[in-house]
Amino acid sequence: MIIYSVTCIVDANIAEAWEQFFVEKHLDDLVETGYFTGYSFRKIIDPETPDKISFTSEYFTPDLANLERYKQTAAASLKQEVSDLFKGKYSCSRKIYEEVKQR
Repeated sequence: MIIYSVTCIVDANIAEAWEQFFVEKHLDDLVETGYFTGYSFRKIIDPETPDKISFTSEYFTPDLANLERYKQTAAASLKQEVSDLFKGKYSCSRKIYEEVKQR
């Protein structure tokens, strides 16, 4: 399994709206593209940075080819929707993992 991990650091004053948008819309929109089988969404607890809140979304897909198809066909519009709502108030980094073992 391939895990597409997106970590975003958001301004604390939009964290509640960010979380609500992801939980109520964005996460399901990604899965509904058909390229992912599920997701995990987490808020990172870091009392040392009260003015910034970090969230990590992990999206599960069977293989790299599926992830590439997502990037080529659906990613731009979903990223644009986030940008339209929260422009200038967040930054994201992305990583791709291959699951080796899970218990």
